[in-house]
Amino acid sequence: MRFSTAIVGILGLLTASSAAAAPFRYVEDRAPAIIDPLFTTTMGEARLQELVFDGLFTDDRNLKSTPLLASGIEVSEDRLSAEVTLRSDVRWHDGQPFRASDVVFTIEAMQNPATLSPEGARVAWITSVEATGPHSVRFTFDRPQPNPADRLYFKILPAHVFQGTVVRRNDPFHTRPIGTGPYRIERFETDHSIALSKAEGASR
Repeated sequence: MRFSTAIVGILGLLTASSAAAAPFRYVEDRAPAIIDPLFTTTMGEARLQELVFDGLFTDDRNLKSTPLLASGIEVSEDRLSAEVTLRSDVRWHDGQPFRASDVVFTIEAMQNPATLSPEGARVAWITSVEATGPHSVRFTFDRPQPNPADRLYFKILPAHVFQGTVVRRNDPFHTRPIGTGPYRIERFETDHSIALSKAEGASR
């Protein structure tokens, strides 16, 4: 069975004169079961998550780390810690501001054994994470990191929609996700279709 994804209002593809045109659609050969970076298992899910969620850093066209949710990074001389400054102009799809507490929550949830996330290994090298302000986070590493930004690319989750630091695979969030990415989920019909629309206040 083919699975359809519709994206409404893609900037750069729809001009002002064609705003009423049909949405862009693409087909996956397998229906995404979940839209949560902590539990990605298929390429279809990964593609959707790239539209809905963001990381602190991403790769530019030359495959070099560039800030996304972050606005800068200062690495200690011994390379065992780093202070990351976050953007203050980003909002989650529900209108709540993006904050340092979201970064701390995401890492603690990934590292929590009860979450059972296959992504936990991606942050095993981070020994501690601390919000040093509303838009600043300090990371401590288990060994010197030549370029920490190259590894701070995992997607960030909204702390305000969860309780505690355990994220369950059956959480309703997984089919009604809230991200900071350029598109938000409008409709998720299991085994049929997903509709997305352009998000206001997004990071990009």
